[in-house]
Order: sequence, then C-alpha cells, then structure tokens
Amino acid sequence: MPSLGQFSAHITVNNVPLPEYGVDLDENKRTVSCWIPSAEDQEFAVRWKDSDNKFDLSGHVWVDGISVGGKSSQHRPRHRVLESSKQFVRTSSTSGRPLVFSKVELTEDDEYLNSSISSQLGEVRLTISHVKISGYHPYSGKQSTLPDAVKLHERTKKAIGHCVVTGDETMYRKHARVKSAKIRQVVTFIFKYRPLAFLQAEGVAPLFIRSLNAAASTSRSNNASVSNSRDRNDAATLDRSRAPVGHGLRSLEGTVERPAPQIKSEVKPEPRPSVIKHLGTIDLTMDD
Repeated sequence: MPSLGQFSAHITVNNVPLPEYGVDLDENKRTVSCWIPSAEDQEFAVRWKDSDNKFDLSGHVWVDGISVGGKSSQHRPRHRVLESSKQFVRTSSTSGRPLVFSKVELTEDDEYLNSSISSQLGEVRLTISHVKISGYHPYSGKQSTLPDAVKLHERTKKAIGHCVVTGDETMYRKHARVKSAKIRQVVTFIFKYRPLAFLQAEGVAPLFIRSLNAAASTSRSNNASVSNSRDRNDAATLDRSRAPVGHGLRSLEGTVERPAPQIKSEVKPEPRPSVIKHLGTIDLTMDD
C-alpha cells in the first residue's frame, strides 16, 4: 500500500486492494504515485487512512481530471487510526452512482481529432488535508458529473485503454455535508490505471500475473468448493471433534481429507497430546 508518513491509500475492487507497481515517492512535493491494473466494468473504491489520528481529516478525489467530491472524518481520540473512503458520486442525500472503470471508445470521426484531452486522463488522484470540522448542513443537491463515455480519435497518441464513468444509481445511507475549514494539504496520491496487458507489455507488471477477472472467478470457484465440502463433512463432525487441535487447523487450511486409519480393537492407541497453536490477538473493534 503506497504511504507517506502516517498516511496511506489504495484502490480496492470488491474490498480487495489492487496491486501497485512502480511506486514513486516525492517527499518534497508530498506526492506518491504508482500504476494499478484496471478492468472493464469494474466498480472500485478509493480508501485512505491516517495512522496517527490527531486531526480532523478530509480526502478529495479526482478521476480523469474531474472532481467527484470527497469525504471528511472527525478526529476520535478512542480510535488509533482514522479511515475513510470514496466509491460513488452523490446524486441525492440518499443515492449515488458507483465509480466504474470503462473502455475508452475509439472513433474515426475527425471531430475528435483535435479535441482537448485532459493530462490527467487515466489517473485517480486523492488529496488529503488537515481540516477543522465545525458542524454539518443538509445536502445541497450539488453533484459532480462524469461523462457516460470517453471517445478518442484512433490517431490519438495518448494510449489509455480505460476511463472512469459512473454505474447505475444505488441507494445509500442519508448524507449530510460537513462544514470545515482547511488547515493544510498534507499529501497527494496518484494512481495511474491501465489494462493489465498494457502494464505487462510496458514491463511495469510481471507477465505471470493472472487477469483480475480470472482471479475473481477462481475465488468464487474456491468458495463454492469449500461450501460443498462443508456440507459433506457435517455428518462427521463428532468424529473430527475427537481429533487433535492441530489436525483441525490443517483441515481449515484446505488440506485434502483422508479417511481415519482403522485401529484394531486389540491395540490400545497411545494418547496424543493436544497441540495448541497460538493464532495471535484478534481485534474485534469496529468503526461506527
């Protein structure tokens, strides 16, 4: 995850962080940039956190050079880390459209040959600032707008492949706008997104990485296999409960089941000590 000081940020798809390549840090400009793989019709979220949590924080997001708003978070002394995210563009106080990677449309129409192209096309930018939150006020109806599609002339030299659009409108929890005063901007994160094949062809990403859609499909398949295996094993729960703890952990990790060895009645098996593995401390706190 790209970071600068106590600040870090990443792009997630289905709550899974996308891999970052070619991370470049400029401490003088307080800027971090990197490359990420994008896939067509893929919803994503921008997430950031402050591990010090000493100030109110505001994050503002731009995609392809267009502001899509942001989110402010109030300092809470009982929380060690201040986290926030941006994954949709508001359309009302209770609805919004998700951010989605989409395919750039190529055209032979000469009308687009000399059209203006943003220098930030193909980028997701996040600026994080220290602010002072003073209150809230109702949603004003102000909206950020993204184009339904991006068209480029076939002879355009800027090789992008993807752009960002908004998906279908979805209901979200009621939203109120924050009243805040900016103290200072502390860091900027720049995520330059391209199709995985482009990053591999340019030597930015390794060739052996599977596509994001293939990885997601494999994950769903593995989840289905685990579910079916669990159904078949329900009848043997009592027998497994007698096995040592270490055996149970190996089964949970996906070890192929083997039938229990047959023990002759005249042989008394040696008692086996239970093996207790320390799994670490589990943090059960949740953000409210």
